[in-house]
Amino acid sequence: MVSDTTGAIAQGARPRLGCAAVAPWLSRDRPPDPRGENSLRLLIVTGIYPPDIGGPATHASDLRAELLGNGHRVIVATLGDGLAVTAREGVVRFPRSWPVPVRMAAVTAWIAKHGRGADAIYATGLHTEAVIGARLAGVPSIVKIVGDSVWERGRRLGLTQADFDAFQSAGRPTDVRLRALAWLRDRTLRASTAVTTPSRYLAEVVESWLGGPSDVRVIANGVRVPPELSALPAGEGLRVIYVGRLVQHKRVDRLIAAMTDGMTLDIIGTGPHEDELRALPKPARSTVALHGDLPHPEVLARIGAADVLALASDYEGLPHVVIEALAAGTPVVSPPVGGVPEIITDGSNGLILRDTEPETIRRAFVRMRDDHELRGSLAEGARASGSSWRIDRTVAGILTLVDDVGRERPRVAFLGKTHVPKRLRVGDDMRERYEILVRHTRPVVVGVGAVGTRWLGRTRVAALPELRPPALGGALFYAVGPLVGAAFALIRKIDVIVCQSPYEGIGAIGVTRLVPRARRPAIVVEVHGDWRTATRLYGSSARRLVSPVADVLAMWAIQRADSIRVIGEFTEGLVRSAGYTGPVDTYTAFGGLRAFLESPPAPLPDAPAALFVGALEPSKSVDVLLEAWRTVVSTVPGARLTIIGEGSHGSALRRQAELAGFASAVRFLGSCSRSQVIKELDRTRVLALPSRSEGMGRVILEAFARGRPVVGTEVGGIPDLIRDPGLGRLVPAEDSEALAKALVEFLTMDETTRSGYMVRTRSEVDWRDASRTFEAGIERLSGWGR
Repeated sequence: MVSDTTGAIAQGARPRLGCAAVAPWLSRDRPPDPRGENSLRLLIVTGIYPPDIGGPATHASDLRAELLGNGHRVIVATLGDGLAVTAREGVVRFPRSWPVPVRMAAVTAWIAKHGRGADAIYATGLHTEAVIGARLAGVPSIVKIVGDSVWERGRRLGLTQADFDAFQSAGRPTDVRLRALAWLRDRTLRASTAVTTPSRYLAEVVESWLGGPSDVRVIANGVRVPPELSALPAGEGLRVIYVGRLVQHKRVDRLIAAMTDGMTLDIIGTGPHEDELRALPKPARSTVALHGDLPHPEVLARIGAADVLALASDYEGLPHVVIEALAAGTPVVSPPVGGVPEIITDGSNGLILRDTEPETIRRAFVRMRDDHELRGSLAEGARASGSSWRIDRTVAGILTLVDDVGRERPRVAFLGKTHVPKRLRVGDDMRERYEILVRHTRPVVVGVGAVGTRWLGRTRVAALPELRPPALGGALFYAVGPLVGAAFALIRKIDVIVCQSPYEGIGAIGVTRLVPRARRPAIVVEVHGDWRTATRLYGSSARRLVSPVADVLAMWAIQRADSIRVIGEFTEGLVRSAGYTGPVDTYTAFGGLRAFLESPPAPLPDAPAALFVGALEPSKSVDVLLEAWRTVVSTVPGARLTIIGEGSHGSALRRQAELAGFASAVRFLGSCSRSQVIKELDRTRVLALPSRSEGMGRVILEAFARGRPVVGTEVGGIPDLIRDPGLGRLVPAEDSEALAKALVEFLTMDETTRSGYMVRTRSEVDWRDASRTFEAGIERLSGWGR
């Protein structure tokens, strides 16, 4: 239990910020705790705390009481209405009346000193002070977001009239003051160790602020309701209660206007609109009472005695009072704002309003007033759902999060000549990759795209230009990319640099040798396939001239890497034959299959159609495919081949089809969007991948996801994917006759056989679970930074 030593500081006394009476609570030199290592030391930072009224105040108080009751150590830093700093019974209050810069500096300095003994700092308010103080104290910080302070400030000052959702969708605020506040909010969130919200709705809002995946943890609020609290029997009238701040966006005026015969409305709370609400005319034959702030136990008792808790807000996060109402067995009437629809089911534990016009609210109230059976069933539904909103569930989530942030995520730089998007939108496949990276590391991504550095969620990205011709862009990236990675290693203390291929590894290993050994990151090189093909089977013939030098340098990088990541036995054999003797991790490269799995695949068509998807480069052997197609079209009437992709051999391949006399049986579609690839897969019976060299062959998994079998060659990682005849066929590389024979087999199979292949290929994707195995690889990788 927490000591009562701070009670010795008299109310109103102004202690020094380094208050010695508080220090022993969080000191690492404290006496042994009877609970041993399971005892948590938490510093809660909040802008309001009882006797203040509001969800954050109640949450902080309930959380502290529950943690103390379980033997943990807790201190609360908050604001108060006095004129001096006070410390009493584990709660330190700083005056709200102090000028904001002075107050921020004082709170930050206090947290920086007294937070050093904490396992984590948990902030439900005063976020900037908490995060900076935590950084200075060297402890993790957890920021809880329950709303948008920027929007609320804008509405309060008249700087915006937009509702919450419109304000969020409008992007960066136009007003310079709101823009500055938004910048500070976002910087604070990125600097924190973890972010949590009470609802999925708010989590998505936070990620929209940060522009991408941010590993926002959803931990639902829980409440402490006295066990003897219960709703009263239904009477003739309707007892309505509102609890919350009296501010404009709560629209309490509409609740008052909705009152009619036989109804009472109790309004609990204070705020800038209180005088305005008191001045409103009260509807006849109903009772409206404004009670101001009341002690929390009395608030709970009044909620339990009411027939319904009502909200008419333009915006909510996940209102704490709604959870308290359900726990007390009181149904809720509310519009579908914020996280309310996540816990209120229309007709089950409350009523959802289609709008907040007084007449709409009145109809809902009248319905409950006159239908005692409905009122009873809603109360029963509220009690049933409220039983799951216990504070112990919330505490368990927070303890798990504190444990997670205590295991420091390493800073990892991912260096590769891949495109870095400007923004990651919900539903994008690449978004899933960044979500996984953020979950296990503090990532930096160096790639190509719109030039500059920026944030994608909580990922720092740097993009070099995509120049034409590609050889020029490649030369620039391989020369400058490692320098950018090394700069991040110095500035951001990178623990690991992951190189997408041995060629990125050349520069990364060379440049980081210049970094002081104490700050030198580990170098992990990924091998997706036979790196020697990059200069022999891709691009112009001029690249062949550098092959001998490239081979030597790539082997030099492989031999000196701290670790190698491979995609299978084939690539592991390559690195071992290159002389590498260190640790090897077999992992799955990111598949991005979400879009391919979202909808059920179309049945394999009756038309004999085949598909190729990939680069039109010598490594893919599309010339061999066209040679095989000569046999296919002469054997299978109506056979049609679709080729998706672009590359240096595109024109030559088109000429080859024309000279062979079957150009009408081949379609070259060029580069296609993902949705178009999915449509073409659904129109085909079989995917052909006749590569001379291949890494994992992600397109194979994409075909499996759409229920399509694959004919591939016995090279690279292809045999690891087409592991049995139920998934397709393997043929020797550059063997056009064997390729033609396999294609004819699939283009002539009967309907029953086609259905069997659909089931087996789709099941293979489910069994492999590419996202899970990719994440497992990133989790193992994160161990290198610890």
